[in-house]
Amino acid sequence: MRKLIIIILSLLSILAYAKKADLSGYKYVKLYHLENDPYGMTAQLKESLKKKGFAAYYDYTELSKTELNEISDNPCLVIYLSDATYIKASWGGQARISFNLVNCNDIVVFNGREVRHNVAYNEKVIPNLANQAIKSIARKGYDKSKTPKSSIIDDKFNRKVELESVDINDVKLIKDYFDRYASYEIEGIWETPGELNNLYRVGIIKKGDLFEAFIMETDAKSGFWENGDLKATFEPMAVENMYSVRWIMQDKRTVKKSIAKLSQNARITFKINDSEFNIYKLYPN
Repeated sequence: MRKLIIIILSLLSILAYAKKADLSGYKYVKLYHLENDPYGMTAQLKESLKKKGFAAYYDYTELSKTELNEISDNPCLVIYLSDATYIKASWGGQARISFNLVNCNDIVVFNGREVRHNVAYNEKVIPNLANQAIKSIARKGYDKSKTPKSSIIDDKFNRKVELESVDINDVKLIKDYFDRYASYEIEGIWETPGELNNLYRVGIIKKGDLFEAFIMETDAKSGFWENGDLKATFEPMAVENMYSVRWIMQDKRTVKKSIAKLSQNARITFKINDSEFNIYKLYPN
């Protein structure tokens, strides 16, 4: 009888584990701060994910050089927090949280949903719900065989941008080019922190119906980027100062899509995986 009970409990444990989302193919979780999070929902998500063995972080500065290089080599090791929200309860009411975890192919690999009734103190319940949601993730270490391959890949973006009769390594000549030929506000020299917190300086020029951003300078330690490499394309939309963006990641093949806004001829803003990117204009003023 005792053996039978042990067998039954073991089977129940296996079944319970099987119902959980298997995220063992991922090593990192990129989080973001909610604009209003007084109850610490995302902070609790971070702690709970760490207990599951993930390297959970808000900013790339929290990662080591080794971890940054690993992500640079394989962006699909990362899953991203998306659509995080909570509804606080009035006294005795219902509180709920919800969020998604999205992989490198923009596929939702985990959907977190938790509800609590008869709530007295939101500051205790909201973090508890976040922790409870993470408990339904199955992860017993990292399994390389379960890491997906990027399907958002286009080798046509792995190329150089050419300026007619201009040395791409000569900043003065590039500035002269913009002084002479730039006809659109978006054209010029811009600077931005990149996807791994590396500083990028890019030139943006018109090429056919698109504007192409090419690398002029970067402090990236991985050595993947060279001057003249295509970093992004901006396609004008019907709405003034709005662009459809194709942003090329450090593997030079994974391309993320977004919508960008040009503000006051000085800043371009867009989001990738719920992280906001700002590109600031340096030249011409």
